[in-house]
Amino acid sequence: MQNTYENNLIEQKKVINALVMMIYLRIWKFIIFNFIPGLIIYNDIANIVLAVILLFYMVKVLPIIKNKSLNVAFISIWFLTILIIITLILYPENRQTILRVIVDLYTISYMSFIIAYNLENYKKFIELMIRYAKITVFFNIFIIISHIIWGNIGYFSTDYNMSLSGYLVIPAIFILYNGLSEKDIFSFIYFLTYMFIILSMGSRSHTAYIIIFIIIYLIKYEFLRSKFKTKKIAIFIILLAFLIPGIIMLYTHWEIVLSFLIGFFEKIGLNSRTLKLLLRNEITNDMGRHEIYKDVFRQINKNPLLGNGFLSLGKFGAHNIVLEVIAYFGIPIGVLTLLFLFYFYFKVLIYNNIKSREIVLIIFFSVTILSIFLHSTVIGTSNFFFLLGFGLNTLSNNYYKDY
Repeated sequence: MQNTYENNLIEQKKVINALVMMIYLRIWKFIIFNFIPGLIIYNDIANIVLAVILLFYMVKVLPIIKNKSLNVAFISIWFLTILIIITLILYPENRQTILRVIVDLYTISYMSFIIAYNLENYKKFIELMIRYAKITVFFNIFIIISHIIWGNIGYFSTDYNMSLSGYLVIPAIFILYNGLSEKDIFSFIYFLTYMFIILSMGSRSHTAYIIIFIIIYLIKYEFLRSKFKTKKIAIFIILLAFLIPGIIMLYTHWEIVLSFLIGFFEKIGLNSRTLKLLLRNEITNDMGRHEIYKDVFRQINKNPLLGNGFLSLGKFGAHNIVLEVIAYFGIPIGVLTLLFLFYFYFKVLIYNNIKSREIVLIIFFSVTILSIFLHSTVIGTSNFFFLLGFGLNTLSNNYYKDY
């Protein structure tokens, strides 16, 4: 019995390492090769090296997948392969797009799903994610210093870098969770370095992911589970006493505050698109998605019942998973997909058993619920498929234990 438990711990260590490395190695590689002058020319070589390292971690997990989830692994990869073959036969015009994303489909999306499905020790996963989030703080500081010294470098202008903020939002939320749960002041300080970069260089949607997590966490773990004792009521009243004047000032003089922040960022060479959109009352600007949606609806009208085939919209999709699925497979399957997503996300949110598992589900819910309706596509990405793996594992009632 002891040997079985120890073997399980070893197996879970491999699963956790694979998941964590799939998240953090890409972050560190991106920062190093985009923020050190001259290294960008070696970015393609770095991508190959990164792929080999990640493949090493994935291969170590394969025996675990074989022993614990072979049926799920076989059915899911069979479904994906059949889908691709049918598309190549019936919709040859989609062939080029399939060839462009097929490697990412199998190595990123599929492996993210099946490795996440095999996670049992959520507590250790959270601990390692937080540990590496603290290490990434040094990279955050390096980004700020390198930009001040060298300015905009690499393929991406740091005036607006959606990729960078997209990479940083998950560790940002994990470090924030550590601050909220442990009441750790240093974690809040570390979190500020993430927010500084996301707010000054990143996408407004990634700021929204963090806000979604905060709202869900406070509702689920503070307002619903905690009884407001006298001390908590007193602290709450004191905080309100200090916050209300500040909120009133922000509401009545928000243009001055935003102008100050924009000026502060510009002094150190940063140009925050999010703050400027706020100042111009354009925060809800769809940034061209309206034209994308018009084109998608034209595609849907060509064949509303059966669709135009998998990946018919090209590599970047529709910026909306429902429209994307309808364009690919027709209205009936699109509606069924929407119903499945609603049911899936609802079950993930109401899950209430093991806190460590709950937290992981909430974090990945927070970073996917908006992205599937706003960003290009989930095909060839990892976060949506991480949540799919964690969620299906939970809904199938597997591994209801904590370590």
